[in-house]
Amino acid sequence: MMTTLSAVAVFLTCWAAQGAVLQGTVQTADGEPLAARVTILSNASGVALDTYDTATNGTFAIEVTEGGLVAAAATATGYASDEIDLANGVPSSRVIFVLRPMRVVRGTVTDSSGTPQVGADVHVRSLGSRRRLQVDDASSAATDDSGAFAVAVPWGGSERFVLDVEAEGWVPQSSGVLGSGSVGSTGVSEGSSESVSIALESKGAAVSGKVTSGSGSAQGGVTVLIGVRTQPASTGVGTGPAVGPGTGPIRPYGLKFRTRAVTDSDGNYSVSGIPPGTLSVVAIRRGVRIPIQRFRAVGGGSYRANFVLP
Repeated sequence: MMTTLSAVAVFLTCWAAQGAVLQGTVQTADGEPLAARVTILSNASGVALDTYDTATNGTFAIEVTEGGLVAAAATATGYASDEIDLANGVPSSRVIFVLRPMRVVRGTVTDSSGTPQVGADVHVRSLGSRRRLQVDDASSAATDDSGAFAVAVPWGGSERFVLDVEAEGWVPQSSGVLGSGSVGSTGVSEGSSESVSIALESKGAAVSGKVTSGSGSAQGGVTVLIGVRTQPASTGVGTGPAVGPGTGPIRPYGLKFRTRAVTDSDGNYSVSGIPPGTLSVVAIRRGVRIPIQRFRAVGGGSYRANFVLP
């Protein structure tokens, strides 16, 4: 009897150590099998645990240890990645990854007078999930000396995309919708021209300042939050509601822009490219309550907000 129980215990231990098996197929949007690579992601930051190559017919069977898994993603050169959620465990049934072909969209970024903008960051963003794509780094690019860029965009399916453009000193701007049949002068649809021109329209405001202690010593590593509201408040600098530990980022009604900065070792910070509007600026450190400073900012204006930690 003891021998039987010991054998059962050994079997269960080995079975538990093996974990679950993630199995399925990678295919194109047309249903054709596709050889690809499957990556298992773990932890909240999406750290890659391991990668596996599928068979030539796109099939795979991966033994994984459950617990702490986030997702599994399939990738192949020239295709947009696809992923499934593993937070609730490995599916018992076969999964199917569908990869759509990528298409290169080329374009230029200029200012309103037509001057090329060098070093502007261009990102592809999905309108469905509000996320930025990261497909072998091909869905993000920086403009060259002539303001030109090239990014990869998935085609096929119902998901639509736009290009987000960020350039130092300018208000962030988005292109027209990509992958739509009617997108206007700045958009690109499947089967049409693969070029798109984006002209930055508004110079952004800039805010800078310094965070010190009550004795005047510089405070490095302090987070400064900056928000812009669509509804203007009173002109000038004022004091708003205090922000303390656990209250989260500034989220006023009508918020249309939010960013943050971290002070350097000298306690200084600076942010540019802020849209005109009512700026709310606050420095946050756990356990410290500091009043918000507000400004009525205009495009191209520079503003200073210093903070003293009690």
